[in-house]
Amino acid sequence: LVENATANGAPQRVVVAETADGEGAAGRFESPPAEQAGLFARALHSGQAFFDNTPSGGAGASGPAAIRRILAVPVKLDAKVVGQLALANAGRDYVERDLRLVNYLAKFYAMALEHKRSQQRLYATLREKEVLLREIHHRVKNNLQVISSLLSLQAGSLEDPAAREMLKESQNRVRSMALVHDQLHRSRDLSRIGFREYVKNLCASLFSSYGIDSARIALRVEVEDVSLPIDTAIPCGLIIHELVSNSLKHAFPDGRCGEIFIGLAPAPGRGKLLTVADNGIGLPRDVDLDTVHSLGLRLVRILAGQIDAPVRCLVRQGTLFEIELPEPDSEEGPALL
Repeated sequence: LVENATANGAPQRVVVAETADGEGAAGRFESPPAEQAGLFARALHSGQAFFDNTPSGGAGASGPAAIRRILAVPVKLDAKVVGQLALANAGRDYVERDLRLVNYLAKFYAMALEHKRSQQRLYATLREKEVLLREIHHRVKNNLQVISSLLSLQAGSLEDPAAREMLKESQNRVRSMALVHDQLHRSRDLSRIGFREYVKNLCASLFSSYGIDSARIALRVEVEDVSLPIDTAIPCGLIIHELVSNSLKHAFPDGRCGEIFIGLAPAPGRGKLLTVADNGIGLPRDVDLDTVHSLGLRLVRILAGQIDAPVRCLVRQGTLFEIELPEPDSEEGPALL
């Protein structure tokens, strides 16, 4: 079997398996004599299948490489010849039945070539989209960092401490979103984020922003090594940001020591249970998230509602928040892996 694949009109590769005349044993294909070499290009140039049992006209070329019988069928894609299948030197004369059989093989070969080309086009498209998506995450991260810097400059020009604190909180919220896009830009999966790494980076940023001594307020993170889609990771990150910020600002007054805990584990039913707790002085026992005036706690309720996650607040030797992240009903929903 001789396979001549062409690219832009030039031979691409040749694969050969020859049966010796009358012996039935496979041998190594040798180039035919010069006067017969054009036979292998005939089907490629004409686009027509053929067989010839007397290619030398009964005389001329001789020797082990001489072509005594040949059958060739062009391989076509979209009416364009892209290669050929050729048989040479069988132990008997070729007949029409042989031509029909190789024609079928050529059609299957053409289908395989088209499948391979489709795969190559698909992979190229996916690579282009991956590069584009990575660039989008990178630019979003940079734009969010610019906004954070503008908020910082604005805060520095204010004399009112309360106003400066409000801008600082907004700056930290922007940073928490920028962290998601920064991690996505650097990760292999551009649609999902490793939540454990994200939580640690987020809390490190908050502790640094508020100038917290980790020897006074410890952080304990027990988060499953799960991957969250961006539509779930950003609301969860902002929820953690609000609750941890609230603990850092209010739970440990007058230099009090303590601990902040963040956990993510399987929920009793389906989904995951996100826990944020501290052992500080605690919130008022009659706090109601539906009527609370604190912007941070209102944001927690709103963000949890965006991902259909119920929120519970318990006040016992500190404050504990539990957010039930639902298991998605479909692939389009927020997936938890």
